[in-house]
Amino acid sequence: MRFVFASFAVAALVSSAHAKFITTNDKSVFDLLSQQGGYSLAGENFSAYSGFYSSLSGGSGATAWQANALGGLFVGSGGQLSTNEADAALTLSFDSGDVYAIGGNFFLTDINFGFLPGLVQVELADGSSYIANIQNANSFSGFVSLGSAISQITISPFGVQPNAYVTATNLCFGVVPAPGAMALLAVAGLASRRRR
Repeated sequence: MRFVFASFAVAALVSSAHAKFITTNDKSVFDLLSQQGGYSLAGENFSAYSGFYSSLSGGSGATAWQANALGGLFVGSGGQLSTNEADAALTLSFDSGDVYAIGGNFFLTDINFGFLPGLVQVELADGSSYIANIQNANSFSGFVSLGSAISQITISPFGVQPNAYVTATNLCFGVVPAPGAMALLAVAGLASRRRR
């Protein structure tokens, strides 16, 4: 299922229960948390893909990802990555060990990519799970790790959602910068301190 967090209150309750992730439904807050964590931001809009796939992979280096779902995947116009089978879960995996924040638009659609309001469950590889009532395909949901890298996120319909296809668009990654980029950030930090 596609999900969007209904409010910061829900996110705060979930975060306090697991104390490993901060969740937000605000893209600007996600960006700020990622920057404060020292992560570089990157994105994936799936516009380079179209049609049916048994599985899909993309990105490179720190942002390399793999997408899988029972019954395969379909990428529609506008970069909507969706399960090819109704009621199946969509799993995104990250093997680099450098992804510490992940966000995007996660929601449910019908067979023609029409938005379906409903409950979506999101589960991270450590077993943390979140349930949100998604009422808008443009709603944002993001997760920022307070410790370990994010290796996998699974999105699925929750409750009775017949003929619902999990869909994802506009992924955002917060990744640990490469060593060369870290050195440049450190030099930039020293230079900005000298100017004060």
